[in-house]
Amino acid sequence: MKKFLLLALVSVTAQANEIDDLILTSGSIKQTFDLGVRTVAGQIDYAQIGGITSDMASNAYVSYDQADAYNQSLSAVSQMNTTMTAQEYFDTQSQQAMDDLGLAVDNYVSASKQLVMAVQVNEMAQEVQSTEQAVEVQTYITNNDLNITTEQVDTYNDALDMVQSSAQTAASFMAIASDVQLVESAQAQADELGQSFAFAETAYYSQGNFTIDLSAGGVSLDVSGYIKTAEDVLAMGGESTFYQTSPTGSECFFDQETCEQ
Repeated sequence: MKKFLLLALVSVTAQANEIDDLILTSGSIKQTFDLGVRTVAGQIDYAQIGGITSDMASNAYVSYDQADAYNQSLSAVSQMNTTMTAQEYFDTQSQQAMDDLGLAVDNYVSASKQLVMAVQVNEMAQEVQSTEQAVEVQTYITNNDLNITTEQVDTYNDALDMVQSSAQTAASFMAIASDVQLVESAQAQADELGQSFAFAETAYYSQGNFTIDLSAGGVSLDVSGYIKTAEDVLAMGGESTFYQTSPTGSECFFDQETCEQ
């Protein structure tokens, strides 16, 4: 499937988050300073004609918070990568997205604990061939908290959704980062505008449109050619170490000693 890049990357008026913060924090200093200058000017002029001014200097004080925020903005702008290329941008975004996916997977594993116990109960129940084994299953159920609560159902389902969303985003950035045609096209148009990808700001994956969209200006990258079907995903998953070492994918998950013999 042909891939298109619609790029209006950033005009000269588009700003990175760091620049926006600098405008905000320096503007606060400017406004306070302006009040101070007007206060001083008025006090000088009134002093010359005998006009006694009220106590108002504190109204124009610069606060510590203002100074700290401004200093942080200066530091952030000084450290900006204003020469970032399209390849660097998408490489960075893909790595961040993979880190986010890792966190989502960790959350999924944590949310799966009660379901893992259900799998173990299933394994034990299938092995029952005598009264003694039935008693063992009964004892295990009695001595363990195996019920699955409504909250645990919601937590597990939410974790599934989080992995799905994170995986889609990570995959879309990986696809772009490895697509020479898309990266070169993005870079060429950015060069024509005289802009760096440091000003691309945030980007997000749109599942409904199968695009990666950048918030600063009209970047829209078509990644529909990389879409995989549910059948593709399940086939790939079946071959994955994550699945083959899981409670449902590994016969040895609950009985490592027997499998090692």
